[in-house]
Amino acid sequence: MPEMKILLPKPGLLVRDPLTMEPLPAGGAPKPLTTYWLRRLKDGDVSLANVVAADVTKAGVAVSAAYAPPAGSPRAGKGD
Repeated sequence: MPEMKILLPKPGLLVRDPLTMEPLPAGGAPKPLTTYWLRRLKDGDVSLANVVAADVTKAGVAVSAAYAPPAGSPRAGKGD
């Protein structure tokens, strides 16, 4: 699984998670550094939160299972 980081959307932008289609909360959320999120970082649509690494690990454990695409979806079984 890709490394997890807490990402924050640029103020005023609505950035959606590609799997859930939910907007990234203004306070940030842990996300795996897949090609999608790396592109958002490069484009300046999101930024990395300044947090302690242990916080990301704890949050990442809670999110990792929820982040898996649903069975039968076009993304199921494909790693980014």
